[in-house]
Amino acid sequence: MGVDADRRPLSPRRVLPLKHRAAFCRTLAVQLAAGSDPVSAGRSIAATAPAAGEMLVAALSRGDPFSRALGHAALFPPAELELIAAGERSGGLDEVFRELADFADDKIALQRQIIAGLALPGFNLSAACFIVPLPTLVAHGDTTGYLIAAVGPLVLLLALGLGLRRWFSRASGRSLDRWIRPLPLVGAAWHEIDCWRLFRTLALLSRTSLGLIDSVRLAARTCGSESLRKTLTGAADDAEARGAAVGPLLERRGALPPDVIAEWKNAERTGQLESAFRRLATRYGETSRQRLRALAEWTPRLVYLVVLAVMGWQVFRLAGAYLDGISRAAGG
Repeated sequence: MGVDADRRPLSPRRVLPLKHRAAFCRTLAVQLAAGSDPVSAGRSIAATAPAAGEMLVAALSRGDPFSRALGHAALFPPAELELIAAGERSGGLDEVFRELADFADDKIALQRQIIAGLALPGFNLSAACFIVPLPTLVAHGDTTGYLIAAVGPLVLLLALGLGLRRWFSRASGRSLDRWIRPLPLVGAAWHEIDCWRLFRTLALLSRTSLGLIDSVRLAARTCGSESLRKTLTGAADDAEARGAAVGPLLERRGALPPDVIAEWKNAERTGQLESAFRRLATRYGETSRQRLRALAEWTPRLVYLVVLAVMGWQVFRLAGAYLDGISRAAGG
């Protein structure tokens, strides 16, 4: 099922950023839908990434399919290359590129929502780093100590944020299942984003020549959760071995909510898989945004509580030191 057996795995840092991939895919979709040949279509978007664009055009000129040419140019992640290969086999390559462009735009919107939700807590924490040491500055007048006490935690918070971002982008599905999934709100939002991506991919593959079993296997590779990926792949393998439907086998594994499984099973019986997968993708897209909004509402409140607790501790500590000084002076 691989796109190109002799192609080495791509590093996520080498592929085009989401914004560029969205423009890249949309331009290709328009060119291919208009009847352009692959080489002309490749030349029309080579300016997006000049060095890689030259490799892309050279590979297309040799007669390589888009999936292999894009793999050599290192422009797309492996999971998307497999979707492109499926579109080539089904004759719907322009539709696949259009869907990938829409998907990239939606992911950009989600990222902006996450950043917007974290902006206020980040500002509050930064302000707190300068506010919390103020009582010490007032009591002792030590400006150097105050700056160290204020800037030090700020640098640590920045390093922690960058470290977590780097870890999240490189963490295995097993690590994400272990550390992210159990977190309140965060784990639920991550899981629903995963399901949103899964059903978007299944809806796209439902319009190709791939059967449901192969579509489930391919869509499972887009999941960040290792447990969800293994459950989907195992159900697809069992369905192929038994000649059975996928929905009932997923139901036994309990990977998805009962109403989602019920809609899946009904779509398999009626042959309306694409519309069902689109409805489920829309549902998970909405619920994941609701989770992110709730997270954006609760995170500042938690930050306020932490800041108030630390400031209260500082005030009580200074008051205790002041009273202790008075008692020592009175005793002396």
